[in-house]
Amino acid sequence: EQKHIVLLNEQFEQNFGYRLSDLKDSHTDILNSSLQPTAFYQKLNETVDSSKVFVDYINTRSKTGEIVRSRLKIIPHQIDETKQKYFLCLYDVIENEISFKDDVTDSYKILMELVEHRPILSALKMVRENG
Repeated sequence: EQKHIVLLNEQFEQNFGYRLSDLKDSHTDILNSSLQPTAFYQKLNETVDSSKVFVDYINTRSKTGEIVRSRLKIIPHQIDETKQKYFLCLYDVIENEISFKDDVTDSYKILMELVEHRPILSALKMVRENG
């Protein structure tokens, strides 16, 4: 299984310095700061693989190499008839004091806003393909 980035919004570009052209089709490891323990990623993968929402704090490396501390929320979706799973990744950058609500229930709407390039929280859409 491969996870790669397919879309991101302007707020993500502002917070992390990456443009879609920098990340499109890249493996999600490109954002890895190497500061999270292996157990963190095991928990993350087990949670989203079971189609559950994952929430935790993460250190992400920006394009300039700066470490950005965020609260990460990953919401799995299967939008179409294929076996592809899409994941909406919301980054609540702590320094900006932007807060997403814990009770975000309409994640599909947020995903569609991301697809339509509306500014919301720092967001990234990735897809996992079997292979």
